[in-house]
Amino acid sequence: METPTVTYTVRDSDGDSDSVEFTITVNPDLTPSAPSVPGYSAKQNSPFSQQLPVGSGGDGTLTYIATGLPEGLSFITSTRTIAGTPTGTGPATVRYTVTDSDGDSDYVDFTITVAPDLTPSAPNVPAYSAKQNSQFTQQLPEGTGGDGTLSYAATGLPVGLSFITTTRTITGTPTGTGPSAVRYTVTDSDGDSDSVDFNITVAEDL
Repeated sequence: METPTVTYTVRDSDGDSDSVEFTITVNPDLTPSAPSVPGYSAKQNSPFSQQLPVGSGGDGTLTYIATGLPEGLSFITSTRTIAGTPTGTGPATVRYTVTDSDGDSDYVDFTITVAPDLTPSAPNVPAYSAKQNSQFTQQLPEGTGGDGTLSYAATGLPVGLSFITTTRTITGTPTGTGPSAVRYTVTDSDGDSDSVDFNITVAEDL
């Protein structure tokens, strides 16, 4: 910071004069610094929200912008927040720029990696035969793929049968007769699902 001394002199027509000294303080032009920003992970088709850290230095109030965001995400300048639901997959290099009140700026690049939204697959399930008024128990095969833990449901069961979700088992004593179209649904942890239909045919108790 410079503080030069200035002498201000007043002189009249016959040479008399008076002077006063004063200083002018010249403040330096400060440059802002962008903060360190880590890489972030997001999930395709799932909500994402992340507030970015503040910058430092510079002159006056700092403003912020983020460019190069994955498709489906946007930047809220007032809260320095990236938010939205990404629709694509893969890494994106984002540039985060900090600008001060007189236009000086600094930036940092970081990566947001969007993992694909995987869909589970229901297994092949054969047809089954049961006997009216006789105990029936059948464990269904597991599904594959998807995100996280898979859960299971079976609907359209013959009267008298029920489905135990924890063991994927149809069990009970059927009371009716004839074929029933059963739908077996596999769902992953973020709600994606797949289904397969099969028959359980209950023979009459003669």
